[in-house]
Amino acid sequence: MVADTVPGAYIVDIDDCGEIGNVHPSNKKTPGDRLAALALKVIYGLDC
Repeated sequence: MVADTVPGAYIVDIDDCGEIGNVHPSNKKTPGDRLAALALKVIYGLDC
């Protein structure tokens, strides 16, 4: 809901990247790649 109602707030889904019940997944690359792609799109208008 926050990403839908707060200007400048975004969300990246990482449900498929971690362990159930752990908000700090051991796989850091996939969430990092997704966050980087979001930043490139939002800030620079690039589609990666």
